Amino acid sequence: AVVAPRAEPFDSFRIVDRVSTRAGVRYDHTFECFFTDEAHRQELLHVYHGDQCPEEGCGWEAGEGGLAELKKHLWHVHWKEFCSLCLKNQKFFVLRQPAMTQEELRQHLNHGDGSSFFGHPKCPFCAHRAYDDGAMHDHMRQKHFICQLCQRANRKGIYFKDFKQLQHHFRREHHYCERGECKEIGMVVFETAVELQIHRIEDHGETNAVVVDVAFNVTSAPEREPAPASA
Repeated sequence: AVVAPRAEPFDSFRIVDRVSTRAGVRYDHTFECFFTDEAHRQELLHVYHGDQCPEEGCGWEAGEGGLAELKKHLWHVHWKEFCSLCLKNQKFFVLRQPAMTQEELRQHLNHGDGSSFFGHPKCPFCAHRAYDDGAMHDHMRQKHFICQLCQRANRKGIYFKDFKQLQHHFRREHHYCERGECKEIGMVVFETAVELQIHRIEDHGETNAVVVDVAFNVTSAPEREPAPASA
C-alpha cells in the first residue's frame, strides 16, 4: 500500500518488494506501507505512538518519552491504564485503545466486553496471561507440558504443570517404561500394553512372553440345506 496526498497509478511509485526507486517514496515498517510525504508519516507516527492523552477534554501531550510518558500521565492524573496485551498485539493507534480503571481492566482481562471478546486467558499453573487461546497454547508448550499421545488421539486442551505431573499421567493413563535408560529419559510411553512389552523385549532384552492382543471375528458358516430324499 502507498499513502500519498493524491491518487496515482501504482506503477508510478516504481516499487519492487519493499524498495522504491522513486525519490521520496519510503517504506515504513511500523505501518507496513509506503509514504510519499515524510511530514504525513511523522504525523501518523505521532498519533500511533500515543503522544496525546485519549481522555476527553484533557489535551495533554507527551514529550520525548512517548508512550511510556503517556502511560505515567494516565495513571497519575486519571488513575487509568491500557491493557498491555492489547497494546502489544493489536495494530491499532494508541488513541483507539481504551484507557481503563483498575476495575474496568480486571473485567476486561477476566470476562471481556460481554460480546465477542471473552477476556485474555490466564494460565492455570502460573500468573501468565496470554492474548488469546493460540498464544496460551504456545505458552503451555514452552513453559509447561503436554502429552503427545493424547494430542495424537485428538484429546486437546490437556496440560500439565511440570514433568512430575506428566509422569503421573503416563503411569495412570498410558503404558510407561521405567526400565534402564528409559527411566532416565522419562518420556518413553506407549498406547498399549502390547507395545510396551515388545519394547521391553527388543530394547531391554527381557525374556518374558509378550502379551498378544489379537481379536478374532468368528462367523459361523451358513447351515446347508438338507439334500432332497431320493425316490
